[in-house]
Amino acid sequence: MGRRSSRGRNRKQDSSGGSLPADRMDFEFVHELHRDRIFNYCYRFLGDFHLAEEVTQETFLRLHRNFESLEGNVSPWLYRVASNLAKNAARDRRRRPLTGVEEEV
Repeated sequence: MGRRSSRGRNRKQDSSGGSLPADRMDFEFVHELHRDRIFNYCYRFLGDFHLAEEVTQETFLRLHRNFESLEGNVSPWLYRVASNLAKNAARDRRRRPLTGVEEEV
């Protein structure tokens, strides 16, 4: 008998009855499980809803790009990427000059 990897390479049924590669199902599961948590983390860090959405989206884009190379629990990796991206966004926001309504305040 052959040994199956933890992620498997078989195909699974999605909710619409179609067949998706197991890796795609795994990514979608991880995304659904962590999306709100990562967004909340970014929002608390940045205090800006739209910027937190951008950082969350970039975090999951990077997860998608690196999904095959990650093993085990991806949560620490996700939080590290989100943290670094949020720090960069906060730094970039401080560096840009104030414009429009922000100047009047």
